[in-house]
Amino acid sequence: MESNVLNSHRVSQIAAGHYASFALVDDGTVYAWGDVWGQNALVYSVPTKLSFTGIVNIFANNAYALYAMNASGILFASGRGTDGELGIGTSPTQVSTLTRVLLPSPVVAVYPSSFAATALTTTGILYAWGKNDIGRYS
Repeated sequence: MESNVLNSHRVSQIAAGHYASFALVDDGTVYAWGDVWGQNALVYSVPTKLSFTGIVNIFANNAYALYAMNASGILFASGRGTDGELGIGTSPTQVSTLTRVLLPSPVVAVYPSSFAATALTTTGILYAWGKNDIGRYS
């Protein structure tokens, strides 16, 4: 695969963590490169199109999680979430497709961190999930 695959697209947003990077292009699809889902489960040496469509915002945490939001404010997660940072419950801990985050309202902003994430909804309520070993949610 050519390493300049993104040259034929207009990149509208970039998200990066420690191990992988993601690009959202103007048609709502997402490209990824690096160690995308953790522990060398899926490694791309060049930007590779993921099967995600209809996305308007992307966010990456510092580990192996990708969050993606559609135009309706529905939040999705993908990647590895051994500490609950995907927001999809405790199982599975690794997903390669976008899975809806369990929130009751549409999202306007997402703030991911290493092993946790927070999201502000249209109702003005801030939700948090993931690792809480040092009182992150106090």
